[in-house]
Amino acid sequence: MKPKIVTIKGKPHLVIISYKEYLDLLEAAIKPTQLQMPRPKHKLQTQRVLVRENCDTPEEVQRRLDKGESPVKAWRLYRDLTQTELANLASVSNSTISLIENGVRCGTTETLEAIADALNVPTDMLGLPRG
Repeated sequence: MKPKIVTIKGKPHLVIISYKEYLDLLEAAIKPTQLQMPRPKHKLQTQRVLVRENCDTPEEVQRRLDKGESPVKAWRLYRDLTQTELANLASVSNSTISLIENGVRCGTTETLEAIADALNVPTDMLGLPRG
């Protein structure tokens, strides 16, 4: 296995492995239906969920959405990330995150897909169709 470790501010944050290695780990670990999306315990400890098809909206996120907050902001706050941290993870500018969160811009499909990946949520959680 040849994992690539991605760091943020000098601390390990993500591990990137090949798809084959991912499948091997998934098979060795647990069945996909047993996976759940954990709430991060502290800043930048977002855990990557192996399978996201059955992603439910956490109560905290739903409350924010019900108050009219943008899905990007609701999920970003749930993941305990700053706009800058999310922008870095999604490889977009801070202003792009701000404009999307404030409803000034909708964001391109490519941008929202990058943000969804950075937040580890399916694209439909941010208003894009799955696929």
